[in-house]
Amino acid sequence: MKFLRPIFLSVFACLFSPLAAAATITVINTNGPGEGFNDPTVVPALPSNPFTTLGAQRLHVLQTAANQWGTRLLSAIEIRVQVSFDALSCSGTTAVLGSAGALTVHANFANAPVANVWYNSALASSLAGSDLNGGSNDIDAQFNVAIDNGTCLDGTAGWYYATLASDAAPTGRIPLMPVVLHELAHGLGFQTFTDSDSGAFSGGTPSIWDTFLADAVTGTTWINMASNAARRASAISDPNLIWKGPNVTADKTNFVSLAPALVVTAPAAITGEKTVSTAIFGPAVTPPGISGEVLAATDASGVSLLDGCEPLTSNVSGKIALLLRGNCNFTVKVKNAQDAGAIAAIIDNNVATGMPGMGGEDASVTIASYGISQADGNALRAQLAIPTIVNATLGFGAQLAGTQISGGTSYVRMYAPNPEEPGSSVSHWSVDAFPNLLMEPAISSNLFSDTDLTLALFKDIGWRVNAPTSIGLQSGVAQSFSIPAGAYTSSFYVDVSESDQTLRIDLDSTTATADVDLYLRYGTPFPDTFGDGRALTPNYINELGQYRSISSTNDEWLVVSKSSVQPLRAGRWYLLAINYGTVDAASSLLATRLQTVAPAAAFSVNFNATGSADSPCSTTEWNDPAIVSASGGNPGTTRGAQRRNAMLRAAELLATQLQSPVPVIIDACWDNLGTGNSITLAQAGPRFAFRDDDLPDVFPGGESPNEFAFLAQKYTWYAGTPAARLAGTSLCRMGFLSCATADLRATFNNQVDSAAALGSRSFYYGFNAPPAGNQDVDFLTVAMHEITHGLGFVSFVDIDGSDGPAGSEFNGYDDIYSANVTWIDNGAVRPFNLLSDAGRVQAITSNINLRWSGVSAITSSFNPSNSLPVPDSLPRLYAPLTVEGGSTLSHFEPSHHPQEMMKPSITGPQRDMRLGRAILDGIGWSNLASPLPPDPRPPGGFYYDPQHTGHGIEFSPATADSDVYILLFYSYDSGNNPEWFLAAGRFVDGSFVPEPDRFGHSLQRYTYDNNRTPRAQIDPGFDGQVRLDFVQAKNAPACANAQAFDGALAVMTFTLGGDRNQQWCMQELVPRSIRPSNDRTGTWYAGSQDSGWGTSLGSIPGASADNGGLFGILYYYDGQGKPRWAISATGDLQSGATLPLLSRSGYCRSCAIPPSFPEGRDTTIGSIGYALALAGSPGSTLSYSASWPGPEAGNFARTNSPLLLLSIPVADQHPR
Repeated sequence: MKFLRPIFLSVFACLFSPLAAAATITVINTNGPGEGFNDPTVVPALPSNPFTTLGAQRLHVLQTAANQWGTRLLSAIEIRVQVSFDALSCSGTTAVLGSAGALTVHANFANAPVANVWYNSALASSLAGSDLNGGSNDIDAQFNVAIDNGTCLDGTAGWYYATLASDAAPTGRIPLMPVVLHELAHGLGFQTFTDSDSGAFSGGTPSIWDTFLADAVTGTTWINMASNAARRASAISDPNLIWKGPNVTADKTNFVSLAPALVVTAPAAITGEKTVSTAIFGPAVTPPGISGEVLAATDASGVSLLDGCEPLTSNVSGKIALLLRGNCNFTVKVKNAQDAGAIAAIIDNNVATGMPGMGGEDASVTIASYGISQADGNALRAQLAIPTIVNATLGFGAQLAGTQISGGTSYVRMYAPNPEEPGSSVSHWSVDAFPNLLMEPAISSNLFSDTDLTLALFKDIGWRVNAPTSIGLQSGVAQSFSIPAGAYTSSFYVDVSESDQTLRIDLDSTTATADVDLYLRYGTPFPDTFGDGRALTPNYINELGQYRSISSTNDEWLVVSKSSVQPLRAGRWYLLAINYGTVDAASSLLATRLQTVAPAAAFSVNFNATGSADSPCSTTEWNDPAIVSASGGNPGTTRGAQRRNAMLRAAELLATQLQSPVPVIIDACWDNLGTGNSITLAQAGPRFAFRDDDLPDVFPGGESPNEFAFLAQKYTWYAGTPAARLAGTSLCRMGFLSCATADLRATFNNQVDSAAALGSRSFYYGFNAPPAGNQDVDFLTVAMHEITHGLGFVSFVDIDGSDGPAGSEFNGYDDIYSANVTWIDNGAVRPFNLLSDAGRVQAITSNINLRWSGVSAITSSFNPSNSLPVPDSLPRLYAPLTVEGGSTLSHFEPSHHPQEMMKPSITGPQRDMRLGRAILDGIGWSNLASPLPPDPRPPGGFYYDPQHTGHGIEFSPATADSDVYILLFYSYDSGNNPEWFLAAGRFVDGSFVPEPDRFGHSLQRYTYDNNRTPRAQIDPGFDGQVRLDFVQAKNAPACANAQAFDGALAVMTFTLGGDRNQQWCMQELVPRSIRPSNDRTGTWYAGSQDSGWGTSLGSIPGASADNGGLFGILYYYDGQGKPRWAISATGDLQSGATLPLLSRSGYCRSCAIPPSFPEGRDTTIGSIGYALALAGSPGSTLSYSASWPGPEAGNFARTNSPLLLLSIPVADQHPR
């Protein structure tokens, strides 16, 4: 396995007009000699800051931050920032780290997006396209030199002048970089010019900010508020001051998460979400949170027995320790709780207002902790004193942190404390955002150089921005960049117009030892990482790439045209580049868009090929020194030269007729293929074959999944050269071959030019047609004929039993040539690939009844029967009554097609492919525009394979993202007892492509333990993989005889433990068309507070047309925490009715289908009761009790548990 790491590039080409250029931000040092930015104090260089004086290091940080903002913003006008390092306000507990703002404001300038509002000068000049400041400075920024003097912020040693996050600040030092980014952002526009204390507009004119600041209760923006007093009240209205900009609103989920909260679940008197503060030490809490019993901890001595400042004496093992703030550092308290076995800690405040600050550093702390208010702490302690068991989860609330709902929409909140805080109020995000944002009023330790939501706000107020990971390629302009060793980048894209006919992408590295790979896809970008932040794996990238060029070289290329399987179309095409090398690869990407078809690539001939025992190859004939006369336009004067010239001319003629942008390499050989008057003149065929079938086969030269999305028909063999044509790159770049390897081999009979064969006849090597009366065999015709076989004009079916049963398919799969063959059986048209082996033998000996069914050949002007009705119009293939090895099936029938080059025997010169060209069209060589591929969104619900009854899946789109689907596979373990598995991932190009977990498994098994957090966790030792394909299911052998109930058919390829590479044909269990109107189909769960179990429901026809019946599967766990499932069903759904829970056994994934369902295989293990609102509506609950029998006995139960849809309600799903 090759492991990768993502990189995020910040390089930009000069691809834009002057208005779209990256901004130039000039830093102007206003400090005097010997002070601030000119301080000569000698300091050691840092890994990311090479300067050795204090002033120079400071200035380097300023310029680096300015450059970062410059690359993110587009402006043709210089932005001038005057900076100084001066003494600002500070004390032992608080300090102003820096301050900045715009020096001038402007309104009603040229190109102003909104009239009669103030803009800061940098933004106004950028929009106007001229310097509205007349060369004066735009921004003033100051930074506190006292931080370095040790005169403020007790315990602070000074600033740290690193410019990279990897160059971490030592304890007691504050990184300057995020502070500079923060202050420059104020000067660039992150500020209002309206007085938040009085509510008055500056000079009577509102600012652009006032069009987005709004009151969450009324929805009124500041610019539309009736009075200054209304704005003043809004400025102190936390949590109701919001930002209504569309870009921030759309982008917020990328930067803020659900708000951390302490969710108390018992007792009822204090249940609910409690506001918390989060610790900057120890691990962060991650979904679904940490659940357990809360215990008020006590220690042995000290100022207080409740503060946890000494080792704990109470038994908090496996519990959440409640500790009182004060008397020692937070880290000491949490570490003592950890040492006593606590799973988490809560610290309640010791003063009536505010929350504990939860600061400190201690790398040995490994449990999470939250702070809560004094009021909430007192409530917890009062219940514990009764005594009452208190259960809680250190988890998350239902709303994104730092947001507020207004008019049904979630908006990001601004900082609006009461009383007002001058310099902080309004012009910052709320401090409740999680994770912390750059533009909160105080800098947090999690920040360094990420500009997070700031860019979105800048877009709202009018800035044009460069997304740092979206680099557009301009046609014909190379983009230079570097790919670190073992890394990849998905930063590039190219926009294609409707008039473009061809797109070529070249990736080249000047690093000779580099091994770079190239991937391309349309419409949706490659993700930077998996959802949990891990780097993508090569196999997953293969799943997403519609095209790829992946040779073991330092250059790759791809050509996409209108005739490709994923045809070139207008819109954005995304690129991903990988460096598998051990050194950084200096590289360049070149995109070339053409309004014409790509020029034809050459067919090259290798006259120095080597042979083997089973594939002899003599090449001395190409260098035969015998003197001959130039003949028929061939200028060669030796026999060898004439042969080489003729071979090159044959390859040239085919390349011209095919007009393929992909080159072909031909090994040219000679051998003794027989003597006499009836001989084999030559033989040829493809050297390699490919199929796309999701199975992780291992190919020569290393690991490569057998997935080739660019092949038109899945589960079908393609000869190497048409596969490369469809891939849009040379065959070697499809995954495992040396680029010096030939694509096909043609071998000619070296006896033809001797008296041992054909008597006085020999090969004719002329370029022109042989003169009248010349009986020699036309070499160009023979060579073109044989090369055409190598290009795919050949069936892979074993016609004579030489390599297996006669009539059998190669490795049990169709090939694309044979998929176009039809047998006319007593008037019935029967597809050749659906016949049995014996049926295929009968078809290939049926004389004139073996036909070609490809449309291009049927309608070709070279088909003499094209005007007849089907089946008489179908071109005829060679099917003599006795099989002729090397001839039967893979040639035209000669009596019906006497002029064709691809007849089984040569009767005269024929250098035109004619009908043979149409045959090649049908196997991948077509230059005609392809239709856009379908991208169906399958209906959610249960699917099953009739050949594997008792098993099935529930497959539905997730509520969070309609392109993400959830798959639950209910099956059986090795003991034939029920077990279930889970997968989640994107629906890409008609297929479900789940993300692998950190163990490499895309199909996961969970185990459950009440004494751990989280209770449900992935079983790391379990090997599971799955993929679901809805587009090509009809081509899968597993679906050969399947009939879709309602148009929904999929092939599921999976590995589960010892069941490897299984393929099942999945159909809808209950088609959507016959479900009741109140369709509750989908997967439900209890929410993040009680995750790990759930239920899949399927609405079925029943007594009521509205509600119908219900089929359900409960996913639960036995007494040892193993995943189990049970079924329930009713034909008449009545809310609250109790149904029996049945456990099914006796099946296994690899067993034969049971002839019947023996009595006793369904065992009642409990009961279940549903109280269901309509899908998507709140208020559903579930009560159940499941008692697993057998050696893992245990009871899993819930009473009136809330039930939430994990999948999208059926009514809201994509139409099919």
